[in-house]
Amino acid sequence: MFQNQLFYPAADAADLSSACTPLAPPLQLNFDLARAVDAGRDVLAGLRAQTRVADGALQLLTVPDWARQQLNKQGAVRALAAKLASGTFMRRRPDDASAYEAALADAVAAQRPLQFRLGFGPLKNLQRCGPWAQQPDAAEFLTFAQVGRFVQAMAALHAPGVSVQVIPDDCRARFANNAPEACTRSYIAGLQQMVATLGLSGWLKVESGQCRVACCYEISRWRTQAEADLTAWRTAEPELFAARWTRAVENARENIMPVPDDATAQAAAWRYLIATRAEELSGLWDIGRYLPLRFGRHAGFYQLYTLKENQTLLPWQISLPWPEQKSEVQAA
Repeated sequence: MFQNQLFYPAADAADLSSACTPLAPPLQLNFDLARAVDAGRDVLAGLRAQTRVADGALQLLTVPDWARQQLNKQGAVRALAAKLASGTFMRRRPDDASAYEAALADAVAAQRPLQFRLGFGPLKNLQRCGPWAQQPDAAEFLTFAQVGRFVQAMAALHAPGVSVQVIPDDCRARFANNAPEACTRSYIAGLQQMVATLGLSGWLKVESGQCRVACCYEISRWRTQAEADLTAWRTAEPELFAARWTRAVENARENIMPVPDDATAQAAAWRYLIATRAEELSGLWDIGRYLPLRFGRHAGFYQLYTLKENQTLLPWQISLPWPEQKSEVQAA
């Protein structure tokens, strides 16, 4: 219902269960997966031992020496801003971080938890993983461990604690790429189960897709304006628009299954850009009470590393089986 209210009615998703085979070759990692998973386990063990959850936020039981020194030297706001921009956690930073700094200052002054909002893919890439593999795997485990590292570091500098809201963009994927609802439901439920199994659900909440928050921001009423803005941008700045358009078409070609022809890819790219612009206009990703973070490259936002430091592979775009076929989620 939401996708029809938000944009245009989408065609029924194709039944991909027997028609498609993953097209991409196996992923070649440039790091030791087993060691990374062990490191992720250590992070989660540290979270359990050194933190507590109060009022939906992760709080440290004791302030570590490094955090105490930074707070004494810089003050809370500057220390938080420096940690937020740290190369340990962020691949990219906004050119102008003043809005983030103002939001940090407000949270410090009010002594309320820092609330981060994190976009997330709503399903595994159908071309690389197939429609039958719509469950999180080691890639999502490592990503949540990396989020845990970041949150623990921020909480060390802010006694009220830190929470994270994860928003899978299922409605946009269904509208733009005709993603099968069965796949998005399976994957998002798997994310929620993983977070619960890892003991993170007290401070890390995976929403049941964009539909959960869309009405709060009245995204549906921005669709017409979004399309008008894109049309005006295409006329006013054709070169900049062309670069963005090319990326959007390529993304459609890489995410839709069966592999789309040119017309289908271009139609999907246009719908995707409309959806993205409507979200921007709605205020969903505004910097204020929520501090938005992204895993992909988005101008004006901090870009978090994913699987580990210096890694930007998007977990929903890859299949990453557990080392030795072992369920590391259960072991964690």
